[in-house]
Amino acid sequence: MYRIEATNEGVSPVTSVVINDTTPAFTTLSVAPTPAVSQGTTTGISTNGTTGALGANVGTMTGGQVVNFTFSVKIDQ
Repeated sequence: MYRIEATNEGVSPVTSVVINDTTPAFTTLSVAPTPAVSQGTTTGISTNGTTGALGANVGTMTGGQVVNFTFSVKIDQ
């Protein structure tokens, strides 16, 4: 399971925030649990057993706000 945490450490809002990652080498996406983001929508691959880019369109984050993006992978045999 991976968790990426994006933090706006400033006091002003930031816009057009995007989180990007990819499945690591020798792994495939596991959709149990489903990739999720605490604000916004997930992007990229969404099928169990696939590889590639995934992420989240977060949008605007206020000052001090934290957004988490989580996904899980299965190690190849």
